[in-house]
Amino acid sequence: LNKTIQNNIEWLDGFTIKDTKGNTYEFGGTGATETTQPGFNSFTYDSTLSSSAYILPTTWHLKKITSPNGYSITFNYYGNSVTFKSRFTDYTIMNGENSPVSSKYMDNEKTNIINGLYIKEIIFMNYKLVFEYSPAVQLSYPASSSSNYDNFVWNKLPASNPPIPISMPEKLNRINIYDGSNKLFYFDFIYTADNTKRLKLLSVKKRSDAVVSESYNFEYNSTSLPPYLSGETDHYGFYNGNSFFNSDIQQKINNCISTFATASGQQSVNSLITAINSLKQPNANLMAAEILQKITTVTGGYTLYTFESHDYGCEHQIWPNSIQQNPDGSLLAGGVRIKEITQYDKSGVILEKTLYHYKKNYITGGNLSSGVLAYTPKYADYFYAKNIFKGSTLEAQNKSVFFITSNPLYPLSAVHGSHITYSEVT
Repeated sequence: LNKTIQNNIEWLDGFTIKDTKGNTYEFGGTGATETTQPGFNSFTYDSTLSSSAYILPTTWHLKKITSPNGYSITFNYYGNSVTFKSRFTDYTIMNGENSPVSSKYMDNEKTNIINGLYIKEIIFMNYKLVFEYSPAVQLSYPASSSSNYDNFVWNKLPASNPPIPISMPEKLNRINIYDGSNKLFYFDFIYTADNTKRLKLLSVKKRSDAVVSESYNFEYNSTSLPPYLSGETDHYGFYNGNSFFNSDIQQKINNCISTFATASGQQSVNSLITAINSLKQPNANLMAAEILQKITTVTGGYTLYTFESHDYGCEHQIWPNSIQQNPDGSLLAGGVRIKEITQYDKSGVILEKTLYHYKKNYITGGNLSSGVLAYTPKYADYFYAKNIFKGSTLEAQNKSVFFITSNPLYPLSAVHGSHITYSEVT
């Protein structure tokens, strides 16, 4: 492990792994470690976020592979910052001893800046791969709720400093393959160029002396995805056409605030939870929006990909830890899985077809999905706070707190993999 001191904080700068055959793999270090820094939060002003001490290493790229006999493969990178923006809404409703019901509302936009790295070269003996990039013309994030916050990040405080503009990832244009100084061939990547739509790869072409020897053209599902930060996602982040940021949810939250300490408070809470779960349900007609459907080769032959919605027959229960079968049979889950792959010649004649079945005991006629859902997210919860501090100052005591959020209380990252897995695929 290689450690370094940055801004008075010790962090992991890189590490080396050696396998049983004696090959060593070097990760990170100078020019190969990505860092992340917090950006703006459009609701609160927390000056501590301006400190460079909050910049942390998050990715350690492979830098070098060396064999026991001294042969090596070297990976070189170049840096370019990328902005990632998210939106979330939080409500906190509190009721305590000898105090009125209080509430706190936060409609936030938050940005992180990834000081990213792009692979530039891969070098092995006399061979070299060189990668070329350029800015992409694509849909960007919508303007923030307040123009004062758009394109602004905390590490550039004070506000008089020039803001950092929103920076989207670059696109890979070409991969060149060299033997010494002799270019053997190269791959060109062609994309959409529309600032009202998300970036899509349209084709990959292998060329030698400008002659195309191989090509692959890509076509996608024609259903369009919504703008970034629309909130139109199901439990697992897939497009469903329902936004959390709508007037019905807002009204039900207001009802919770006004009735929280009354006899009808629980009814208002239940109504809100039901409404959130309803708008977060998967939509089978939208979840495949803009997904890859067809690949056509230089000969005119093509492959069609048919997808279907995920479903599950069992669900993992966090507490007590167990797998429970659904009493209502197979249920819809967010996202799609491959259903069928069909290969055609240029005349449209089927050459090969592969079907996939996600059922338990499919061969013997079983019809229950073999899918296992990792968990169903929650967006609201209660807790009791005996003492609430702000810094060292006691702010309140003995508070019943009801918390509502547009993002799952327990993040999907806690699943450590896909939100759904399958025990049998035939």
